[in-house]
Amino acid sequence: MDSRGVTLIELLVVLGVVTLVLTTTSMASLSSFKDIGIQSDKNLLTDILLLARANAQSGKCISSTCSKGMSFGVHINEKSFILFQGESFETRDEDGDSIYPRSSSLNTEGAKEFVFNSPDGSVKVAGTTTIQERAVYVDTYGRIGSIILWP
Repeated sequence: MDSRGVTLIELLVVLGVVTLVLTTTSMASLSSFKDIGIQSDKNLLTDILLLARANAQSGKCISSTCSKGMSFGVHINEKSFILFQGESFETRDEDGDSIYPRSSSLNTEGAKEFVFNSPDGSVKVAGTTTIQERAVYVDTYGRIGSIILWP
């Protein structure tokens, strides 16, 4: 009997260990990829809310029917975040809309619209929008923040 060869048992053990390692690393990679998408959408929403508040506070005009001191808001739908000028998304001038695409595969719950008043940047209705387990909130003073919700 020659002892320099590899037995079938040894080969099966090595294949089993390699399969286990590859499965574990691929699952961790998929989880990290999803977390990056959630964090990216949360950061994008926070940045657009900050921009809307700054525009309202500065009295900026971006639409053709603008008058100084108009409100700015952010509307949230399944495919995008929309920065608009006006008292509400329904009554806005669409010429001034800025559309920011978002990940449509992520579940979004809660408030679908935030409107910042001019010139103080406050909001009439405070609220929270949740993207998966990340929550972005705006209080009545116009302060914007985020938290992670643990399951």
